[in-house]
Amino acid sequence: MKEKTERKEKRKNDSVRPDLALYLSNPSCDGLDTYAYARQTGTLSAGLKTTGVAFDYFDASDDGDFEIDAEFITINRPGTYLIICIITVPRTASVDAVFRLMTENRPLAGTSIRIFHTSGADDTSGMIQTVVRINERTTLTLTPDRSVDYAANDEESTLASLTVLKLRD
Repeated sequence: MKEKTERKEKRKNDSVRPDLALYLSNPSCDGLDTYAYARQTGTLSAGLKTTGVAFDYFDASDDGDFEIDAEFITINRPGTYLIICIITVPRTASVDAVFRLMTENRPLAGTSIRIFHTSGADDTSGMIQTVVRINERTTLTLTPDRSVDYAANDEESTLASLTVLKLRD
């Protein structure tokens, strides 16, 4: 019986990168409690290419790894990070924009998504996800390729979120 359980556990982790499997099998790893999170509720407004989404809620681990200021999350220490961004457009809004994660005003490769939504269609969401190695202090921002300005169906709905999770040093 023990052998079957071991084989099952091995198969479960076979589809995961070996270094990530270590974290999944050991949730007490120190790196997983180093995080930054920002979200925008109510109204999402962002300017053309150089102005990112200004977030209205922030949370981060208290170890100095991050600085958060409205539209920027600054990663202060080198490491490998999982970055996830979710953008939501409610039924009442019309949006046609490419959102991308920017580092130091340059696009982060592979992190763009086109959000196209016409007013009256069901709510829609898009997600950007990447794992990236940061070697020096770096600032992230979520930036559209054109101006966007739309409101949620209610003030508590999250329209954009940005999560940064440190996986390893």
